[in-house]
Amino acid sequence: MFEENGPRTWGQVVQNIREFLFVLWAREALKGSRAKEAFFVKCDQTTMTPNDLREGTLTCLVGVAPLKPSEFIHYRVRIRLKPR
Repeated sequence: MFEENGPRTWGQVVQNIREFLFVLWAREALKGSRAKEAFFVKCDQTTMTPNDLREGTLTCLVGVAPLKPSEFIHYRVRIRLKPR
């Protein structure tokens, strides 16, 4: 909550989410012969508006290929880094 909304924090968020999803993929909970086919995580200036950056809101895009249903599912995760 008190982290700076910048590349260092974005990298840490992406790494943590990727590690979690990699474990799910390794346990065959996600579809795909490679991890790249099973999920993606994106958190950078393309996922946030300038207003999000000023307000301290981190936005991360996560996509996963679950076993059922067979379509890729996208999630938008928003985290407020600065208290209002």
